[in-house]
Amino acid sequence: MRKHAGLVLAIFSAFWIGWIALELLGSVMGDCDYAGNADCKAMKDYAPALIFWRGLAVELAASVIYLTIRKR
Repeated sequence: MRKHAGLVLAIFSAFWIGWIALELLGSVMGDCDYAGNADCKAMKDYAPALIFWRGLAVELAASVIYLTIRKR
């Protein structure tokens, strides 16, 4: 496992960045015209930032795990 940790991190990162990109695309391209309620508008305002920071936190956690495994 230690031997392939870098490859596992690279594959995970590629899939994770793709998933986050799809979520961001969906949250930015969505509209609230059909509903018009405050919940939809709040989600439209705050969802992209939440998705970005969650994606960054998971990616950093994966990198820390990789560095921990690699240094053993």
